[in-house]
Amino acid sequence: MKKWIAIVVALLGIVLPTVTHAEDLNFSVNANLPANQIDSKNTYFDLKVEPGQTQNLEITIHNNYKTAHKFKVSPNQAVTNVNGIVDYSNHNLKKDSTLAAPFESMMAEPKTVTVAGNTDQTVSLKLTVPEKAFRGTVLGGIQVRDLTAGGQAKKTKGISLTNKYAYVIGVQLREETDELIEPNLKLNQIKTKQTNGYNSIAANLQNTEPVILHDFVVKAHINKRGSSKSVITTNKKDMTMAPNSNFDFELTPKDNKLTPGKYTLYLDAKGEDGKYHWKFKRDFVITQAEASRLNRSIVNGQNYFWWLVIAIAFIILLILALIYMIWRLRKNKKAQD
Repeated sequence: MKKWIAIVVALLGIVLPTVTHAEDLNFSVNANLPANQIDSKNTYFDLKVEPGQTQNLEITIHNNYKTAHKFKVSPNQAVTNVNGIVDYSNHNLKKDSTLAAPFESMMAEPKTVTVAGNTDQTVSLKLTVPEKAFRGTVLGGIQVRDLTAGGQAKKTKGISLTNKYAYVIGVQLREETDELIEPNLKLNQIKTKQTNGYNSIAANLQNTEPVILHDFVVKAHINKRGSSKSVITTNKKDMTMAPNSNFDFELTPKDNKLTPGKYTLYLDAKGEDGKYHWKFKRDFVITQAEASRLNRSIVNGQNYFWWLVIAIAFIILLILALIYMIWRLRKNKKAQD
């Protein structure tokens, strides 16, 4: 009987996924704040700078592993990702068309350092402010990624975990601390797109000014042109846009299928707890060719999920029935003996 149980367990191991838990992330990073830090309460770099200024930004990596680990230290431009979140996790991305003072152009190139086990190491990155004065806020982050191993870490103010193996320390640069710059929202292209098998209609939104847009809320719906009935509705709140950045605000069809035709997008956006308000109305067309092309490769998430559940349940029942039959055969055989 034990032999058959072992076989069944092995079969279940093939059918059902194995869940594993990563070890705790065993390193940390902190910023060594310089004299030109605007607010010493912040744990990230919040610096007042001058045109042509150079200085070294220093961070300390605390390696609590017993062995040496390699870390990649990368200064990255702040962008807005598709979820409406300020993202510092990528280097050398395409610049926004309104970005006049890129953070990466002011910083040294990424570097890799090796930190011995159970030791701290200070890493210095040179900052060179352009001779030409810039307006508003330059926003970026210094990402420290463990190239050797890692796990997970908690989020603290000014420092966030971008993946299983990386911390980011924010960097905010300003030349004028009392300068008032108001955000401006622009609606760019509307297009169809597909991500991981899921179709959407993407309205590209752009913050054209060098200022962070907080408390960003968008309510959007799409109608057939000339109709008052919405065919797709998407509302999102608690978003933030980086200065001089853009992202695709995605509206997803309920059945994941795009229908060709003429449409109108209505988009209502607010920022800074309703202080700023923008309204957009834009006609667009989904052609038969693009709808057919994208619909051929979609994933039907709901149906796929339930079919998977049914299939797993059926296999489990089949295996249990097999165990019962074997047990009955063995019991009858013993009774005959």
